[in-house]
Amino acid sequence: MTRVLFALALLACTVTASAGPTHSPWPGGIAILDLGTADQLQPVGTYAGKRVLIYAEGERWLAAVGLPLDTEAGNVTLDLDDGRRIVFEVQEHAYREQRLTVSNKSYVTPDQSQLERIGRERKVIDAALTNFRDEDLDDLLLAAPVDGPRSSSFGLRRFFNEQPRSPHK
Repeated sequence: MTRVLFALALLACTVTASAGPTHSPWPGGIAILDLGTADQLQPVGTYAGKRVLIYAEGERWLAAVGLPLDTEAGNVTLDLDDGRRIVFEVQEHAYREQRLTVSNKSYVTPDQSQLERIGRERKVIDAALTNFRDEDLDDLLLAAPVDGPRSSSFGLRRFFNEQPRSPHK
């Protein structure tokens, strides 16, 4: 299951005040692709069937393609509405792992009520992740989602009692 839009949240970590996002073409990263001069109409692009952010920087159109954590390394394609197909390479990348031994088995094997809650929350999250709106952007600077200390970094793979769990998305 793809999480293309969620990867755009990485912009908060990769954008500086004077530049756009950093090209980081690996699973969980953002590929920044040059689409040509901005004197043409703004193209519409899709990656893995999902719309991508296309913005002007200087005199160029750029695409910010969020790459889901489960993207495999190799060549992938951005499709544009003018018929162009931009092939780019996704590089391999390893994220940090954390192995925890827990005695409370509900963290490892949720009971039925926890699974139902997880299912309800998943629907809300998926609805947010598949939402795309055309908006005029003044810049690409994003604020942190919440104030306070960060509990873990994006992409961290956790293992509870040696059983793998979903990475930090």
